[in-house]
Amino acid sequence: MPRAHTITPFPSVISGILLRHHRVMCLPACPRASSPRHAWRWLTAFACLLRDNLAGFVVDRRKRNQVLPTSVVQQLERASECGDPAQGHATIGCSACGFTKDVALSCKGRICPHCLTRRMRERATHLVENIFGSTPVRHFVGSFPPQLKSNIGFDRGLLTGSLGCFVEAISHWQRSKAVELLGLSSDAMVYTGMASTQHRWSSTLVTNFHFHFIVPDGVYVQRTPDGPVEFITLPAPTRDELAGIAAHACRLVCELLARRGFWQQSVEGTSADRVRGHLTYGTPRWITFFGAAADSPDFEVDDAADGNRAYPFTIYAGKRIQDRVHLENLALYIMSPPFTDDQVSIDIDGNVKFRPKRSWHEECSEITMTPYAFLDRVAPLIAPARWNANRYHGVFASNARLRKQVVALRNEIARPNPLQGKPANQPLTLSEQRMLLRVRSQEAELPLCPRCQTPLELIELVTPRFHYKNPRWLPPDTPRGPADEPATHETWLVSP
Repeated sequence: MPRAHTITPFPSVISGILLRHHRVMCLPACPRASSPRHAWRWLTAFACLLRDNLAGFVVDRRKRNQVLPTSVVQQLERASECGDPAQGHATIGCSACGFTKDVALSCKGRICPHCLTRRMRERATHLVENIFGSTPVRHFVGSFPPQLKSNIGFDRGLLTGSLGCFVEAISHWQRSKAVELLGLSSDAMVYTGMASTQHRWSSTLVTNFHFHFIVPDGVYVQRTPDGPVEFITLPAPTRDELAGIAAHACRLVCELLARRGFWQQSVEGTSADRVRGHLTYGTPRWITFFGAAADSPDFEVDDAADGNRAYPFTIYAGKRIQDRVHLENLALYIMSPPFTDDQVSIDIDGNVKFRPKRSWHEECSEITMTPYAFLDRVAPLIAPARWNANRYHGVFASNARLRKQVVALRNEIARPNPLQGKPANQPLTLSEQRMLLRVRSQEAELPLCPRCQTPLELIELVTPRFHYKNPRWLPPDTPRGPADEPATHETWLVSP
């Protein structure tokens, strides 16, 4: 029986393609004798679920007159094939000792847990190293009333416009606060910016459109047109100020809905802090909206004027973050995928068991549902093609006039050093180890051979469309090991 190898995950970049995988796969010691498809020995629960139920799920949705978009079906099919050597794999090797390694290619899909986890780490690293750095930031979350949070994202124009409404509300509060504290005559010299991420899901995979923001905890001031830019911190927002931000966003979103023909405002019931009108987006109804802080107890209150119930736009603001370790954890949190493979399992009856990231009650630590019910929750979470969920606003926008000056300040702002005063014999934390490994991984494009520490080279790249062999690859002249040991061909799956 051929020998199998269980391999440790190993990161690498080969010919501009980032090759990765979470799990460990075992292949025979001589995979050249069999095709890659027959060598496939392991699948994740989510991939097995898609391979066994996707075709029937598409037919079932068609019978219910809920035809899935072609792009959604294609993304689910790609996720079921992610990491399959038959769909593409690369072979890299060491020309010094003869060590070789096969790496399965990723699908780069928009719902694949593996690919989304890799992107999460890449984008979080970019935010920490290239955008914010040592700048103190604060986490904001903007959410919609129940009548909008489950369906507003299916209209791309409404979702993008609503994002701009929340950005304007937060920026307006920052500028007004800066003018008040600095005693300025206007906010013409005050600039703001932030990074946003659009989420389409809740912890239980229920469709829930909301926004996460990483906002510098201050403003950028340029006192003269060509003068330097300085960063000035602001105090934390109070509950009343958060309610004012939410109320401002509420009015802006209602104006957006009115321009799109989905909202007709009523004079009766409309006041400085409440907006009442006829909403035609979704189920037509008369409704009252208002703004509230996320920690306010008044999430649903009775309108004293007509007895109807009012629903809030909410704003949450976290604590100030001043070090890179906590900033990286925040970036990983808001960039995280809807679910990971560890959260999905299949029981002996064929049902799907899903473990939410947050267990609100001990009895709700696991949700059991049929495969079709699980896919019904997953399908709306797939973003449309050419849709950028992560955006930069204000001075961080790509064409902003002050972007270069603002980004240059990221390492000049004073901050507490979490490593200062650490004893020499005290081990590093996981976050510190992650930062150290990230720096070391940028020293070489390809990984080093685990045997002789020689840089690995690309031998061949195989996909269903083409087969590339490196003409410059020269096998070693020396034997690959002692005479009593046969040559080994190891297969590794790479973690993101």
